[in-house]
Amino acid sequence: MRSCVLVLLLLLTASGCGGPPGDQGLVHRISSRVESGAVVDLADLAPFVWPRVHVFEPYTTEADAEQQMGVAWPDEWPWSAVETLDDRTFLVFVRDSAIVSAFDYLRVDGDFASEPLDAPDGLSPEAARFDVLFKGDGSAALVPEAVTPSESEE
Repeated sequence: MRSCVLVLLLLLTASGCGGPPGDQGLVHRISSRVESGAVVDLADLAPFVWPRVHVFEPYTTEADAEQQMGVAWPDEWPWSAVETLDDRTFLVFVRDSAIVSAFDYLRVDGDFASEPLDAPDGLSPEAARFDVLFKGDGSAALVPEAVTPSESEE
């Protein structure tokens, strides 16, 4: 009986009951890319399908995020601490008007908010690529990868 209860608790913990679908190891994979200075390609790193990711800067309110995403934040999930803290950004992956994954990302591990993103509709997988720029103080800014026009557009 005790082992059944333990297994049930483990399953509930692994399923993420009580909060949004977690980062699924994505935080670690992003941090590893940042440390190595490699391009952070969210489409390559995320182990799930998503057509849009929203990167919310510090002090973004739940209401502002809902308006931008066009998706209501589920009442049963606590909102991110990004609303009151400036040490993190909040990444929310959306598919078919549903949240696929959402997590806080500490800016000390790579700063998605070093420059404002001009992406009110979120970023597509193709656009969710970030160059890592190391600053003089050792911190890392994650800036959208420069888009190079193709030869046919020149």
